[in-house]
Amino acid sequence: MNKKKGDMRMGDLFDKLEENFKSEIYPFHMPGHKRRLAANTYENLYGIDITEIEGFDDLHHPEGILKEYMDEATRYYGTKQTFYLVNGSSCGNLAAICGLTDIGDKILVARNCHKSVYNAIKLRNLEASYLTPDENGEIKAEEVWNIFDLKKSDETDNNLKEIEYNNSIDKNYKVCVITSPTYEGVVSDVKKIAEICHKNGVLLVVDEAHGAHFLADEFPKSALKCGADVVIQSVHKTLPSLTQTALLHVNSDRVDIEKIKEYLGIFQSSSPSYILMASIENCISYMEKHGREELKDFSDRIDTFYQNATKYYKAIKFNRYKDAFAHDKSKIIVCLNDKYKEKFKETFNDGFGILLSNVLRYNHKIEVEMATTDYVVLMTSIADKTKAFERLFYALDDIDRCIQKDIKKLKKFDEINKKASTIDLEYLRENMGKRSEVFIYAYPPGSPKVAVGDLITKDLIFDIEEDMAEGLRFYQV
Repeated sequence: MNKKKGDMRMGDLFDKLEENFKSEIYPFHMPGHKRRLAANTYENLYGIDITEIEGFDDLHHPEGILKEYMDEATRYYGTKQTFYLVNGSSCGNLAAICGLTDIGDKILVARNCHKSVYNAIKLRNLEASYLTPDENGEIKAEEVWNIFDLKKSDETDNNLKEIEYNNSIDKNYKVCVITSPTYEGVVSDVKKIAEICHKNGVLLVVDEAHGAHFLADEFPKSALKCGADVVIQSVHKTLPSLTQTALLHVNSDRVDIEKIKEYLGIFQSSSPSYILMASIENCISYMEKHGREELKDFSDRIDTFYQNATKYYKAIKFNRYKDAFAHDKSKIIVCLNDKYKEKFKETFNDGFGILLSNVLRYNHKIEVEMATTDYVVLMTSIADKTKAFERLFYALDDIDRCIQKDIKKLKKFDEINKKASTIDLEYLRENMGKRSEVFIYAYPPGSPKVAVGDLITKDLIFDIEEDMAEGLRFYQV
């Protein structure tokens, strides 16, 4: 790009963003504003980008308008205290775990937690025990019972008052951290898990980054209403707010709020963006005024889409996780019907999810949130109106018919823009039978396929190689 002296026109990245905005590509991915809500917002971002000047308060020492806005958020959510986050839920996870533990403490962690949780474990040198999610990604209450060696006195009684604690086991866990909902929208029984944790003196942190819209009866109940001590939410993921915006909720008197504040001061930028903070305030204000009606209408649009799609599609199906504790229907998980899997594998090198994302992107101008070897994740929000769901319906209908009648027509979308993984397979092969000293993960969702301390097995290496061959990209840190 050639610029003349004094030329302050937007740079190449701005141009590319503007081009994307003006294109016909529709975003079935985050952020939740979908580039369509708040269209009347200031176009001149430079004009409203400020620092901590008189009258605009300081996020790290709030006394004025920022304190008022966060107090309003606290009241709206019914928490002990709600904090604005401008470094995303990752910052919230780091601050929560560091603020609730001492160096070397024991911690319970769901194996499918985000990498920021593992970063906190590393920073605090915590001794982690893992909770293994089921095949859906749900953490079962029974898994937590097993950790604490709890014995139910009456197997037919689900009331945890009847559960007795075996005092002979180690009870020194400080914190339990789970992710609910998962990237795919699977929700765990947070209420029961919280009761078990609290009975054993353990604090429960819930990474609810993908559940900021759990504000109405049409969607699962938020962890805030289920007894979690600290809940972290990304308002930018599923609500109309700018990327990086999030909230940390202190939800019980068991939490030392001052310690949380201390670590927010460490992990948050010392120069927080007022544009991002204004976006959080605007989002909460909007949801307080219009949220119930918007979420009800949004729920109806999703239901209509599912009803129409399941009526007409034959080759494509949706995973609604019927056997999970709960599922967030706003996450549309598109899979291939079992009847067509063998034919698909004979035709394509990419996995179904990878190929489907390519077809949607290049043939229908629809961008998905995440593609795995087996499915794609489409993220929807209140900003997705009827026309958006109709567009998705017709795109998938076209692909469904193609898979049924002439699947080879999709061959041109196989292995498009295939990117190499950054992991060292030789490291894994040379260390088979040993414990891993690195993390290996696909992003998104950012939860590790291999965590530090995991046993490197032949089957594990084979799984990773197979996923890579079908188009999934892994990273190693």
